[in-house]
Amino acid sequence: MSSNDELSENEDGSVDIFIGPDEPEGLVSNWIETIPGTDIFIGLRVYGPADEMLNGEYEMPRFERVK
Repeated sequence: MSSNDELSENEDGSVDIFIGPDEPEGLVSNWIETIPGTDIFIGLRVYGPADEMLNGEYEMPRFERVK
């Protein structure tokens, strides 16, 4: 997955991102492949951040583990 990919959106406009070693059926455009048996680290890179990010008010949404 890269910033050039067109992501599949849900009906409400939200986007589900799948992170793991196995490709989700039919949702390859929303998949970030990982190496089996390893931990992952989620980072956030922001360009031109809003004041909420700079002053510590912004809280990154939680990730939900699904199977």
